[in-house]
Amino acid sequence: EEDEVFAQWHRVFQQILAGVVVVFLFVVVTTFIVLRALMRKANLELALRERDEQLRSMVQSVRDAIVTVDSKKCVVLFNKAAEKIFGVEADQAIGQAVDQLFSKCLPPTENVALMNYLEGGMNSSAGLAVLGRLELRREQENFPVELSLSTSTFHGEIFLTAVFRDLTERQRAEKALMGKNKQLQALSAAMENVREEERTRIARELHDELGQFLTGIRMEISWLGGRLPSELLLLKDKVSS
Repeated sequence: EEDEVFAQWHRVFQQILAGVVVVFLFVVVTTFIVLRALMRKANLELALRERDEQLRSMVQSVRDAIVTVDSKKCVVLFNKAAEKIFGVEADQAIGQAVDQLFSKCLPPTENVALMNYLEGGMNSSAGLAVLGRLELRREQENFPVELSLSTSTFHGEIFLTAVFRDLTERQRAEKALMGKNKQLQALSAAMENVREEERTRIARELHDELGQFLTGIRMEISWLGGRLPSELLLLKDKVSS
């Protein structure tokens, strides 16, 4: 009877032990899967942060001013070139309503024109680019900028990106090129005048020298005809004529 009880207890113990082992293995496998998922998530987050840093670095290094606003028309991106053009720090610009931001750093006329461009870009189809040209003011001096607008959709929300390209250097280069072209045209005209004057001078000198030469020949022939014998009357008449 004791053997029977011991055998039953042994069977129960084996079942309990088997259950513990199964639970333990389940916990180990589950823990491994969770840790693997967490590591993958951490790696993905790290890769996303690195990609985000690369993107931000690229945006900051661009010479054109870049301003991005969300569907609420609040600034979410404001690079260093935008700080230079508008004279506003990024920390002060991000989070502000775009109309309030630009009203502080643009004359009323330019601000209204810019808001019209932004409104048109926001209402356009996603991905559609809108181009325009504005006159901005910096340090009491107007300067031209080329405005490029594009929209994108992220998680169902529309974002508008405005790129401002300062055309001052291009305008200065165009003026310098026009000045060089005028100088070249003037030089070409002066050279043509010199060539024409030289041709006229050469033609005049040839005409004068040839006339003198022919006159000398006529005088020599006339002198020679006066000394021909009388019996060469025909030749004398030809020389005289």
